[in-house]
Amino acid sequence: MKKKKKTSKDKGVSGAAASLPAWARQEKDGAVLLVHAVPRASRTEVIGEHNGRLKIKVQAPPVEGAANKGIRQFLSKRLGVSRNAVKLVSGDKSREKIFLIKGITPEEVVGILS
Repeated sequence: MKKKKKTSKDKGVSGAAASLPAWARQEKDGAVLLVHAVPRASRTEVIGEHNGRLKIKVQAPPVEGAANKGIRQFLSKRLGVSRNAVKLVSGDKSREKIFLIKGITPEEVVGILS
């Protein structure tokens, strides 16, 4: 007898959630992004993943919230949402940040930023 292979359905995980990277998840208000920020870069860009977070280089220095503002502007422009739709949930003075993006799904975010 052949053993049945376990699938994501058997584990209680939806197909969409199983395909999302660790740095993106769905919340009731929108998409949540786990970000690793690298301030004082030559330009602002996504450069891959770092410890399960989306690694974003940002031109701005980590002074008086400039890097946070730079990441918010970058994400809003790239994702096509207003700056008010991008909210820093935690990590104000840390490289490890959590952003909530309202009005967009995590699947859309992954498609745009990956």
